[in-house]
Amino acid sequence: MLAVQIRVKGHIDRDWSESLASLDITHTADGASVLAGRVRDQAALDGLLAQLSSLGFRLVSLFSEDTD
Repeated sequence: MLAVQIRVKGHIDRDWSESLASLDITHTADGASVLAGRVRDQAALDGLLAQLSSLGFRLVSLFSEDTD
């Protein structure tokens, strides 16, 4: 498992959490969204990043840590 924290520009509707790997979504005052939680592996993270990109969100930062 990977613990991830992904920050993107723009506010993502919190109702999208389930379709975005069930990550917790929080909004920041500067207009960004932070997605945090765990994903299965690197391939799942890559798919999630591709999904965010296809939705038009610009990646601001990414932190991941192997928890196994």
